[in-house]
Amino acid sequence: QVITTNHTATSNRFCGNCTGETFQPNPNAFSCLPATNCTAWQYQTLALTATADRVCANTTICAAGEGESVAPTLTTNRQCVSCVSGVNFTATAGTAACAPVRVCTSLEYQTTAPSASVNRVCAALTNCSAGSYITTNHTAISNRACSPCPDATYQAGINSFACVGATNCTAWQYQTIALTPTADRTCANTT
Repeated sequence: QVITTNHTATSNRFCGNCTGETFQPNPNAFSCLPATNCTAWQYQTLALTATADRVCANTTICAAGEGESVAPTLTTNRQCVSCVSGVNFTATAGTAACAPVRVCTSLEYQTTAPSASVNRVCAALTNCSAGSYITTNHTAISNRACSPCPDATYQAGINSFACVGATNCTAWQYQTIALTPTADRTCANTT
């Protein structure tokens, strides 16, 4: 309570209660004090009373690799949970929930493995063009390797595992179209 009217030689003092967003911890005070207001980044740990101020604490910020599992309220703190490495992640500290890690498509391979704080990074697979063949096939974590078709072979398709042996013109034929890395030679019969 606070003194609303001070005593005199012939009258007693009158006291009143602090109301609203005010309090007074000291007896015989003449005014109430304004209460602390928690900011948007705080929550209340002790409620305001007529004799005690409200107590606020900063809300927890989840670390990288953790996600928010329970959002803060005016009177409760944020709760964080560890992300599951390889399943979900958060790359930076903050208030977001753990996000699912990226999944590489069938046309990609993984270049960076995921963790609780790092998303998976994928890159496009190299396409072995016509005139070449796959010398090392890709895996989930490695790119495919290509080599040009050797002499006397060709490959018209892409991402093939072998080159095709070229047609050889017989002694009774002549070449009408030359062999290229991407197309077979064509022969015609002599007349």
